[in-house]
Amino acid sequence: MSDTTQTEKEIAVVCTELQNMLIQKNRAYGDSALNPMRVFSNADVVEQIHVRMDDKLSRIVRSRETGKADALGEDVILDLLGYLVLLRIARLRRDQKTGTKIDMKQPTGDEHPSLEVFGSKTGREAVDLKQPTTSEVQEALAHLRRSRQG
Repeated sequence: MSDTTQTEKEIAVVCTELQNMLIQKNRAYGDSALNPMRVFSNADVVEQIHVRMDDKLSRIVRSRETGKADALGEDVILDLLGYLVLLRIARLRRDQKTGTKIDMKQPTGDEHPSLEVFGSKTGREAVDLKQPTTSEVQEALAHLRRSRQG
C-alpha cells in the first residue's frame, strides 16, 4: 500500500500538466519570459512577469464583471500558474546573483529530484520531489476526470 494520498497524486498530475505546458510554450516562444529580446522594454525580468500576470488577472476580473467568467476556461488559470512558476525561477536566478546559492539537483539513478536552497539567511533545506508511480498517476487522472464531470 502506498503512503501517497489522493491529493498528493492529483498535485503530481496537475504539476506535470503545468510542466509540459511551460516547456512547450518555452520552446515555441524561445524562452522569451526569462530571456526577453528587449525590443521595447528594458524592465527587469521579474517586473515583466509581474506585467504579464497583471494582464491575466485583469482578464479574470473583467470576465467576472461582464458575467463571462466561464468563457475563460482553464487556459487563463494554467497561464497564470505558469507565470507564477516563471516568477519563482526569475527570483531564484536573481537571488543567486545577489549571493543566495540555489542548487537545483538533477536525480541520478534511483534518487528523486530535489531542490536545495541554502545561503546566509535561509539555512539549508532540501525538498524531496518523489514522483508517483504510473498507476498512481492513472488513478489520479481518473479521479480528476470524474470530479470535473460532476
